[in-house]
Amino acid sequence: MKTKRPLCLLCLALTAAVWIFLKIIPVPEPDYYHKTDGGMISFTGEVIQKEYRTDFAGKKVPVLYLRSSSDRESSVLCYMDTGRYTEPAMGETVQISGRFKNFPKATNPGEFDSRQYYSILKIQYQIRDACITASDQQKDVYQEQLYHIRTYLSLVLDRCLNEQDASIMKAMLLGDKTGLDADIRDLYKRSGIIHILAISGLHISIIGMGLFRLLRCCRLKMMPTVIFCVLFMWSYGMMTGMSTSAVRAILMFAVHLTGRMIGRTYDMLTGLAIAALLLLAEQPMYVWHSGFLMSFGAIIGIGMILPAIRPLHPKKAGRYLNGLCSSMAVSLVTLPIYMNFYYTFPLYALFLNVLVLPLMTIVMIAGLLCLLLGTVAEMAGVIPGWAVHFLLLFYEKCCYFSQGMPGNTCYVGHAGILQTMMYLFALALFVFLTGRFRRELRLLEDEASGKGWTESLFRKNKVLKRYYRLRYLLLPVAVLLLIFRIHPIMKLTFLDVGQGDGIVIESGESAYLIDGGSTSKKNVGKYQLMPFLFYEGIGALDAVILTHEDEDHMSGILELMEEMPKGGIRIRHLVLPDIAQEAKGENYRLLEQNAAALKIPVDYISRGEEIRNRKLYMKCIGPQEKVNTDQPNAYSTVLYLRCGNFTAMLTGDVDGEGQEALKKYLKQNPEYGRNLTLLKVAHHGSRFTTDDEFLKLCSPQYAVISCGVKNKYGHPHRELLKRLSDARIKVFITKDSGAVTFDSDGQKMKIREFITPDTYQSPSDSYVP
Repeated sequence: MKTKRPLCLLCLALTAAVWIFLKIIPVPEPDYYHKTDGGMISFTGEVIQKEYRTDFAGKKVPVLYLRSSSDRESSVLCYMDTGRYTEPAMGETVQISGRFKNFPKATNPGEFDSRQYYSILKIQYQIRDACITASDQQKDVYQEQLYHIRTYLSLVLDRCLNEQDASIMKAMLLGDKTGLDADIRDLYKRSGIIHILAISGLHISIIGMGLFRLLRCCRLKMMPTVIFCVLFMWSYGMMTGMSTSAVRAILMFAVHLTGRMIGRTYDMLTGLAIAALLLLAEQPMYVWHSGFLMSFGAIIGIGMILPAIRPLHPKKAGRYLNGLCSSMAVSLVTLPIYMNFYYTFPLYALFLNVLVLPLMTIVMIAGLLCLLLGTVAEMAGVIPGWAVHFLLLFYEKCCYFSQGMPGNTCYVGHAGILQTMMYLFALALFVFLTGRFRRELRLLEDEASGKGWTESLFRKNKVLKRYYRLRYLLLPVAVLLLIFRIHPIMKLTFLDVGQGDGIVIESGESAYLIDGGSTSKKNVGKYQLMPFLFYEGIGALDAVILTHEDEDHMSGILELMEEMPKGGIRIRHLVLPDIAQEAKGENYRLLEQNAAALKIPVDYISRGEEIRNRKLYMKCIGPQEKVNTDQPNAYSTVLYLRCGNFTAMLTGDVDGEGQEALKKYLKQNPEYGRNLTLLKVAHHGSRFTTDDEFLKLCSPQYAVISCGVKNKYGHPHRELLKRLSDARIKVFITKDSGAVTFDSDGQKMKIREFITPDTYQSPSDSYVP
């Protein structure tokens, strides 16, 4: 049988080969990854992009992208010193001086890996507080004019629309997301319509094909029309930043017009394959880029899955049923991408996109009219601006409505490689069977049209249609294979939250968070805690247990509470140490107030109280009930864990009088310290905690220290490390190992470090019952 789409097969084989190659032989780390942040550095390169970004203080900071003069395949990101900034021209070669800073590397499962993301974009590192020390004063006139056009069009949108609408339309039309409101971005993302903000095929079809038809109506010849339209859309892509989705759409547009010019029929999947081959040839690491996969996956859904799931006669099905089939086709292909990059899936996006996408053409045309008329007169641009406003308001209301629906967000967690492969195989089998059955049904119809419907033909037709309908069962089976999760008996993860603590315990379908805060990482809840919980498929925490009220143990918990009304992770119980009223500080009372406002039940725990969950047993062994002290560390909650032969002691920041009380309790109750499997070292490994007497009472096999890189306290202290070494305790430090996970079934245990790819397998006889 002759293959109709050889380029598609070639592209598929190349993509799989690149993915396997990069999986087996990772790209070696360059030398600058090991360079210390903060040192002064000079860099010479050509200005290839200019923009303004908002920093944590809410100030606009000019940012330059420089392509290296010595290596044209690499560039750097420069955050300029506002006080000494003079804007250079596009294409101008400048020398920059400033502070060196690497992009942060992910140190926890689920955490966004900025280093890998910018490496894919061929951006090596950052230069902060940068200033221009030299320039050749030469510019690329063409690119500079494109930059000025984009800046002018941004001002037109600012004049014709309100601030929020203008920021959304800048993202949609000009590829400028720097001014986009964070709440709107998150709302669109949680609702599953974030893709409408990307420059993609819709823009190309409206602008490019509109221009093409206009020129043809003006009787311009085909060849100059095609060349002009392709060059115009390429310029539009350059002006808007040339995202992967934009490059893909422009390349497919060029293939489409070239086919019309030479009298060939355009095949969408072949055009997609050509675009993919060109992009992968330029940067093979795009196979790890979510934007690349989402953009191409959506078109694969439309080109391959949609014909297989829509009715035999689409014209009779109706507009909305066809729209629902299109949305479902795209969702089926992008589901594994969601699970491998975002770990959640917006369930109602399937229906929301049926409402949103048909209106996008009107939004785009109204936005373009704003730009065209707004350049002539501000009031002329305001008129289509009202249409933009009401449609965007409709989008916002639809998003909020979907967010309020039960089960809006599916916390599917990450998918394994084998699961993803089985899912894709099931989808391919579904497409194959659909083609096979439809071909057989057509042959039967042709045969019946010649000699009429005999009894045997009728029976065969009935059987074929039954199997044709049964093939739909492959889809739910494939989805179940992909989202299926085996819940651990006991899994204890110490997250790398910098200078702070964050511990997640999973047992069966239950999950607990013990502390969650940091003083060295901003928004630790958003960037470390929630991504890990999403990665593990945790949508609700049975309890959040706070050991004490210091910021480095609770800042992320406040963020989790803030996200709850927006459809974030639910907290079923908040557990606080049971202390005297006089001992409660400002942070303690703030947590109580927030919990009351969110209707989260608050429980108070003290020595002797227990938490049981099937095979997991937790007991509080400190502090005593209603303890009164002005030192939060002294009343820090201490938990004893047991799962079969696995035992652990989580000590929070207990020190001073709290540690003395704990040692006294362990002397009276030695069973809680004897032959301990794991000790969470108190107070981030400070000098005066976990002394020799305490270690003799506990005698742990392993210890974990949670602290930040180059913290000002010098944690962990060398004297403490010596005590642990002398006691022959294997020590894991989160600043070096990243997240450290202990996974136990009560008999055997695996220990994994996220950064160091080592796995320690402990035999069952290493436990003492």
